[in-house]
Amino acid sequence: MDVENSPASVEQAAATVGRAAPRRSWGALVAIGLTALACCGALLYRTEVRSRYWAWRLTRATDPAECAVYLGALCNAGESGRWGVAALLDDPRGQVRQYGVLALQPLRTPWARARLRELLADTDPHVRNLAESGLALPGDPSADPNGSESVGPANP
Repeated sequence: MDVENSPASVEQAAATVGRAAPRRSWGALVAIGLTALACCGALLYRTEVRSRYWAWRLTRATDPAECAVYLGALCNAGESGRWGVAALLDDPRGQVRQYGVLALQPLRTPWARARLRELLADTDPHVRNLAESGLALPGDPSADPNGSESVGPANP
């Protein structure tokens, strides 16, 4: 009788395979779980990550139409575009910081107002002018020190 085909060796081989299979399935389950967790994180922070990408593309764009596309995407992201706007505002080039100020202007959050106030002391005069314009937009309650909604001259 051949030892490889004996019933004892077949049972031993089956028992060995049966023990190794659960380890592989646990590893596969862990891999699937980690992949699912990464996908959920990507979905939760999708716009934030994309805003950082848009800012990166905006800093490298040479065509004005391409710049407009990425700036528009950052402006439309709203508060979720904060990561990208912050990256633009931290750039050493004045023109890139101007894009960041333009993306901040429609936001009415305390973070945006604080960043615009910080930019009033920027070294680039164009960035300072855009920050002033962003803080003085009509209808912005933080633009009027009296707290009224109108920005025009006071009634006598």
